[in-house]
Amino acid sequence: MRKKRSTGKPGNPSRTRRSTKKSDVSDLEVARKMIKIHQSAQDRSLEFDLSFLTVKSLLLEKRCYYTEKEFEDSGNFARSFDRIDSNKGYVEGNVVACTVDINAKKSNLSFQEIELLYNKLSDCHTDIIEDVDNKEIQVGATGETNAVSQDNI
Repeated sequence: MRKKRSTGKPGNPSRTRRSTKKSDVSDLEVARKMIKIHQSAQDRSLEFDLSFLTVKSLLLEKRCYYTEKEFEDSGNFARSFDRIDSNKGYVEGNVVACTVDINAKKSNLSFQEIELLYNKLSDCHTDIIEDVDNKEIQVGATGETNAVSQDNI
């Protein structure tokens, strides 16, 4: 039996095809995102200097840069692009993929401000845990304390 030669024509199973897996991003999707970001940058008088490959790699990211939360198709955990330094525009090295939720919370904070906020919240959280472990917690501005049983936690 003779083997058929690959002609590379549509419908030929030996032809190399572009994968349609969810992890692929079409050039059209990348171009649309670039136009959207460029328009947003122009509207806010921000510099825009992202390459096609950078935008494509950001669209291929699976997890939030800040939280490692996996992206969802829509809602608070959908993908958004964030400028790390809000004083700079959409330029190479200053844009990451993050969740819509984190982008909104971050707003225009710098990394240093986020770190300070995180440390304060971590310290506060640690103090609360220690207070609960000691079965006592501060309540209200008066400073009065109430005993807390493990059943109430």
